[in-house]
Amino acid sequence: MIKFRSERFRTQRERAAAVAYAYLTADGINSDDVITEALNESTDSQLAADTIEVWGLPTAGATDDHGEPIPADEIYDPADLVRAYADFRAKHPAAPGESEDEA
Repeated sequence: MIKFRSERFRTQRERAAAVAYAYLTADGINSDDVITEALNESTDSQLAADTIEVWGLPTAGATDDHGEPIPADEIYDPADLVRAYADFRAKHPAAPGESEDEA
């Protein structure tokens, strides 16, 4: 079962979209100006990497405190997060598009 903050998702991509939304909006606290500034200052890849690092999201090969592999449905694919940030950017008003050089 794919979950994020106790919410269930059908796909990893849906979960990644929820993660991107939560990270950029600070769960609805950030204003559009703050979100736009974050999108202006970071590429989708940087946002994905920051999210993984800041929130400690497990990626491929991660293990728990006992050295056991993290279950596959709890692993986050950085590529899914990059796509989720790109999708968010495309839908956010006044957000800049990301050029190929930045990706």
